[in-house]
Amino acid sequence: MQTFVSRWADSQLIGTRTRSVWQWQLIFTFSTVAIAVVIAILDELLLTHGAFLAGIILIVAASTASLVTPWARYPKWAALVLPLLDIIGVGLLAIAESNLGYLWVFPIAWIATYYGTRELIIGLVITGVMNLIDSWPRGYSSAVVLELLIVVLALAFLGITIIVGARRTRAFRHLTRRQADRLDRTLHRVQAAEQRVNAVFDSISVALARVSSGGEIVAANTAYRALYSLDPRDLRFSIGGAVE
Repeated sequence: MQTFVSRWADSQLIGTRTRSVWQWQLIFTFSTVAIAVVIAILDELLLTHGAFLAGIILIVAASTASLVTPWARYPKWAALVLPLLDIIGVGLLAIAESNLGYLWVFPIAWIATYYGTRELIIGLVITGVMNLIDSWPRGYSSAVVLELLIVVLALAFLGITIIVGARRTRAFRHLTRRQADRLDRTLHRVQAAEQRVNAVFDSISVALARVSSGGEIVAANTAYRALYSLDPRDLRFSIGGAVE
């Protein structure tokens, strides 16, 4: 009988990276769509705005791509495309409704958590460009420029804070893993040394036994057990005579 193995059971397809991509993208998509739908219900004209619809379609398309793409087969930077597309999608939503610009927090946090400063700068640049596109009909007055700087600097501060925290977490995890490996090696060495001592102790032809402070035999070699016909599975009993 032929056995069929699901491709989704392959650990190379569903790994830590793939689960992380799904988690971030789906949480962002559900949050964005839910908020956008609520705002659209309050203002039905948004449903006819081209930028609003384009932003929703782009975010949903990115989420669909995240589910069907085997991320474990691609380098880590390949998944960076998703938060960058999300930034563009939020920018399109912000063109229709400026309050939706707060959703930039999600993709920026995603980039800062799993990538570095360079990728964060790329995300901030795209965010700034989308802000410039949004502000173009109003003109680039001092108030608009100040608003743009506040948005970019706030997101940059958030991203840098997350990057520092993520680096500390990774360093702590690495240190913990090294300490666990060191303890494991030490335990193996102790067990190996104990086995060697027990082997030497058991190979001596003279009857020997180890006795606790309470007068109980805790270990005895083969010669001792044979001499007194002791059961090796239970050696803890009070001694009744001399111990050789």
